[in-house]
Amino acid sequence: MIDNYKTIAAAYNQGVSEKFQIPTAMNGSGLTQVLAVAPIEIAFDLQDDQVETIKITCTVEGDHAFDEVFIGFESGLKASSRVFFDAYQDLLHSDKSHTSGETNGFLVDYMRENGQIVATFNKSK
Repeated sequence: MIDNYKTIAAAYNQGVSEKFQIPTAMNGSGLTQVLAVAPIEIAFDLQDDQVETIKITCTVEGDHAFDEVFIGFESGLKASSRVFFDAYQDLLHSDKSHTSGETNGFLVDYMRENGQIVATFNKSK
């Protein structure tokens, strides 16, 4: 578990523009979409109010909106690290379809598919 939804939403929303802010409360279980504002989609894997994973999809590879949203979560989770930036840059500037970075108690998997970038935050095991 990463943290409860309300804590994550409050911390994340402080670091992003209003356009990309997520609801302050969310109910449900399973993969739940919390934001869809082109080119960004954000989904949480929820177990009641606990967040298991955070999935960010950017439908335009290299769009700066991804940077804003990713940094919002990275900062909000107090997980900022050059490791995540380097892994993302490695994906963008190579032929790889997958890479990951792990530090500060988090694992971020990055995937490229059909011009989209998907980043998934998980708690390290």
